[in-house]
Amino acid sequence: KQWYQRRVRGHHLKCALRHTYVRDTRDDLLVPSRGTKHMLETELAGFMGDVNHVKVSAESQFNARFILGYSATLSVRGGVVHELGDNPRTWITDKFFCGGPGSVRGFYEDGIGRPLGGTMHWGAGFSLTRKLPFSPHI
Repeated sequence: KQWYQRRVRGHHLKCALRHTYVRDTRDDLLVPSRGTKHMLETELAGFMGDVNHVKVSAESQFNARFILGYSATLSVRGGVVHELGDNPRTWITDKFFCGGPGSVRGFYEDGIGRPLGGTMHWGAGFSLTRKLPFSPHI
C-alpha cells in the first residue's frame, strides 16, 4: 500500500475530453417534491500525457410526493473507468470514492471502500424529506 502511494505521487499530465448531459425536471433544487434528474458524464483521456482511459458515470434521481407533506426520493448512481493503450494507468485522482454527504451520509468524505479508490462503483439510496413547518423556503 505505501509503495503504491509513493508511486502515484508526483507530476502527471492529463489531456481529456469530457461531456456531461443533464436533464432536470425537479420542482426545487434543494428539497424536490416531484420530478426527475438524470446525468450522464463521459471522459476520454489519452491524447497527450501519461493518462489513458475512458470514464463513464451515470446518476438518476426520482422524486414524488408522499403522505403528510413528505417527499420520497430514490437515487441510483454508478460508474466505471476502463484503461486504454499499451501502458494503461489510472491515477488515484481519476478513481471513484464513496462516503460523505453526497453519497453515503454518516461517513467521512471518501471514508468507505478502498483507501486508494476504485475503478468501478455503484450505489442506491432512498430518502424521505419534509420542509420545516411554518417555513415556506426551508
